[in-house]
Amino acid sequence: MEFLDLCVPQEEMENFLQADVKSPESVQMPFWPGVPTECPVTVCKTVYAKFMGFERHWNSVHTPEKLSFQCSCCKSKYWRKDIATKHLRQKHNLKDVSIYEQMEPNKMYIDPGNILPFRPNHRVRLAEKRKQQLLQRNTSLVTEKADCRDEEILFDKHGNTIGKTFRKKQKTM
Repeated sequence: MEFLDLCVPQEEMENFLQADVKSPESVQMPFWPGVPTECPVTVCKTVYAKFMGFERHWNSVHTPEKLSFQCSCCKSKYWRKDIATKHLRQKHNLKDVSIYEQMEPNKMYIDPGNILPFRPNHRVRLAEKRKQQLLQRNTSLVTEKADCRDEEILFDKHGNTIGKTFRKKQKTM
């Protein structure tokens, strides 16, 4: 007899395990398009150039509860941890003081309905980043792969290089 058998009747446990529960991974959120984009919620008309700005907006406006950060000295509340940390440094001249974190009802909450937020498309972002790096370096994607022992440099009668040839590798038996 297992521990679970003592807590939950077997039939109830089987029903729970067989229930069609959607995991967050199974829901397909749209990818961030990578260009300035308006929030998909009809009430919001704000345009975000970068995914981070959109993500900050979604977490601060379209979630029913949000995390708040409270100063341990003067009880001031902030919605962003970086601002609470800055407050501690500038107002109280403290660096390593704990900040209280707590979930609170979001007073600015706008129900997004059945609209899902964008998700970052890291593959596209990384491909664009590599493309930009290549353009900045002005290098080619094509490289020659050769062993220097197989390379033969050709010279003209004055000793100037006129080209390269590659010897065919001999099969060793």
